Amino acid sequence: MIWPTNYFKLAAATMFTLFFAGGTFAPECTVEGQTMDDYLQNKFCDAFAALAQRICDTPGLADDVVVGYDTLNEPGFGWVGCSDLSILDSRQELRKGLTPTPHQAMMLGEGLPCDVEVWDFGSFGPKKVGVERVDPNGVSAWTPESGGCIWARHGVWDKKTGELLQKDYFTRNPKTSDPVDFLADFWKPFVRRFTHKLRAVQPQAIIFVEPPVNEFPPGWDETAGDPGGRLCYAPHFYDGLTLISKHFTSWFAVDYVNYLRGKYSHVCFAVKFGLSGVKSAFSMQLATLQEEGRKYLGDYPCLIGEIGIPYDMDDKHAYRTNDFTSQLSAMDANMHALESNLLHFTLWNYCSDNTHAWGDQWNGEDLSLWSRDVPGPDPRAEEEEGEDVSCFRCAATPTSRRHPSPATASRTGSITEDSDAVSTTNTEQGLITSTPPP
Repeated sequence: MIWPTNYFKLAAATMFTLFFAGGTFAPECTVEGQTMDDYLQNKFCDAFAALAQRICDTPGLADDVVVGYDTLNEPGFGWVGCSDLSILDSRQELRKGLTPTPHQAMMLGEGLPCDVEVWDFGSFGPKKVGVERVDPNGVSAWTPESGGCIWARHGVWDKKTGELLQKDYFTRNPKTSDPVDFLADFWKPFVRRFTHKLRAVQPQAIIFVEPPVNEFPPGWDETAGDPGGRLCYAPHFYDGLTLISKHFTSWFAVDYVNYLRGKYSHVCFAVKFGLSGVKSAFSMQLATLQEEGRKYLGDYPCLIGEIGIPYDMDDKHAYRTNDFTSQLSAMDANMHALESNLLHFTLWNYCSDNTHAWGDQWNGEDLSLWSRDVPGPDPRAEEEEGEDVSCFRCAATPTSRRHPSPATASRTGSITEDSDAVSTTNTEQGLITSTPPP
């Protein structure tokens, strides 16, 4: 299972569609008399409001330790806006392994066999490498009481014949035939609802606004009801080539965000060469993200909610040799990009149970700055003044815990910070804490 590709497969795509736009595209699906988007969003927001209430009920936490909340970690479009369900969605930037079209995903969910494209990801991005027959042998992903695929029930395709009936179903409101815009029509109303419910409990909470990865928010209009006041723009950034291939290429990089924005007529023109070019490509992408926050959201601060590198590069070469040259170069390029734009950021991640064998204990990811398998004293134990903590990766360069470092996001749900951090975040949980400099 390659988790980032799941955004466009049946389960995740269906749930994101229902979460943001269930009332529009699946009106026959209701729970307790509510459309799916109302039901799911209310439950989500109510859970955060309950958490905020407990925080506010505890002296010294609200607006001091916990200053705000992230809207939703790396939200997905689902199939909203997909122009042709019979082909791969053009927004599916990562293609690796079995890569079904939306129509094929629906058919496979009903137990019907399909010939599915197989893709791989190399130094120059995704490439189709073959086609594989996938046969669920009639086993349905839907429970018997559900009545089967909800998209067949809404006339998107025919379960008996397998025929796709409405390839552009998710591009227009089925009732009005008006074109839909995911960010403006569905994501922004969710942000409004989230902000309203959180600030009803914690009025001064900062809302960390996070659109889908590599997207930018629609135009903000506080006079029309969009949230204002204490906001922070909190996009995520990773170099996709490094993250997915688990290899840092120091001689070229792609200015991918600006390619998506139409700055280059072809992706080949977005390629930057040499280590200085790599750093420049990273810096230009972060500059664009920062400027888009100002342009579309308003004059609010920007915090890169997640940024980091995989440490298990090149088939875990560094773990066998203690040569972290590639990791140091990759981290330096990311830090250069952040510092050249004077950006606030949180580093993904610190994972207290990270090991070389299993990484962050989650779907093959290994981005933790620290690992219990690196020889040295345990940084969680009480340390003496000036003691070097060599359990941090890149141990070839000893790191003192007293040295200023960025805030670090924790996969486990705990928040880590040091004396010089001005803010820390756990974007998986939505918690933000703040500690003033000494």
